[in-house]
Amino acid sequence: MKKIISFFAMGMVAVLLTGCSTQMLNVLGTLEADEDREDKQEIEKQVSKLDSLSSTFSIAYKAGEIAYLTDLVGQVEFYNEETQEKKTVQLPDGYESLQITAGDNYFYVYCYDGENEDYPRYLRMYDTNAEFIKEVKLPFQMVLASDGIIFGYYDKEKSSSDIDGFSWFSSNSNSHIEATHYIREEDFIDTYPKDIGKWTKMKGKKELNIDGKIMHPCSKKDINHTVQFYSNEKPMEALEQICYVRYCNGDITSDETDKFVKDRLEQIYYMMHEKEENFAIYSFQNNNQIYGVCNVYSVSTGILSDLLTDDVEYSFVFRYDESQDTLCKVKEYDKLELVYTDGEHLLTHKMDGIYYQNLQTAEEKKVYDYDGAFVIVVVNGCVKFQESVIHYNDNTEDVQVVKKLW
Repeated sequence: MKKIISFFAMGMVAVLLTGCSTQMLNVLGTLEADEDREDKQEIEKQVSKLDSLSSTFSIAYKAGEIAYLTDLVGQVEFYNEETQEKKTVQLPDGYESLQITAGDNYFYVYCYDGENEDYPRYLRMYDTNAEFIKEVKLPFQMVLASDGIIFGYYDKEKSSSDIDGFSWFSSNSNSHIEATHYIREEDFIDTYPKDIGKWTKMKGKKELNIDGKIMHPCSKKDINHTVQFYSNEKPMEALEQICYVRYCNGDITSDETDKFVKDRLEQIYYMMHEKEENFAIYSFQNNNQIYGVCNVYSVSTGILSDLLTDDVEYSFVFRYDESQDTLCKVKEYDKLELVYTDGEHLLTHKMDGIYYQNLQTAEEKKVYDYDGAFVIVVVNGCVKFQESVIHYNDNTEDVQVVKKLW
């Protein structure tokens, strides 16, 4: 299984996420309302497709304020839902951001100094008015705030120059925390401890209850970890298996003989009309539940990024039944491209934009209008839509829109 996951982590993530980030690096970081878009007659019609879907800590929400990391180096955007006021914060020269999260008191941006050969890391605090509060140098690879607690992930075996954020959080799990230490937010604000010894180290093989937040022990035998760590989500190998299948598109080469991956692929085939070749899967874990969507296409060049919205034949939602260790189909759709579901919320992609449906009320509404290929990031009910709009004068306008949907 290690070999499978190693192949997946080192190679396939680069295809879908890193490959897409090449496009994203040019993003101007402008937050625009739909009505501010240019006249459609001046915009070149583009092929409609979903470039990538992920769930990274690049968006945070607090008291009506959305803060997110743009793809310009060291830039953070703040947007007030009520006033629609936008503020842009630029980190100090040389700083690059890793994560942004919201605590009970502040927004927390974890970043590193890319101009220093030791790549020192800093936690920068901002209030809901985008005002800078404090900067604290910390030794952790990752720092996240959640429910009044600040978590840190520390692995002394990791090189200080290893700055790939994907190594420390799952891009396939919504709000997934991995940590070795923690401190209560109020205690952190009182003392701003830089010494790791002032933080509480999580130990033991049992679940920990930290002020009502359950943290699950996770094995250190992992391609991305060499130390014992804890997660707010129960470790499930099924998620890694589903994610691998999602990238292989049904093709498992001769040296990839992991029985569990093959079994998971057969379960996906079982939910299809027949053994399809052109399909794409997106799956997410929320707490102890895994939900996923599968889109089956009529045409493909053999590359997942070439799967077009207009070619969807059918799609279905599935969930993981842990008691039976199997995948179960929840609902099937005809000619509809599915994007995301957690069992309560559903994002779908039609030719004219993205739609959101509350599965409890069945109420559906259009939430984003676009032209062309786009990228979606989902975190805690906040959704970032990102696209490149090509005009007839050959100018390319890169746009980001972030909305709180649930």
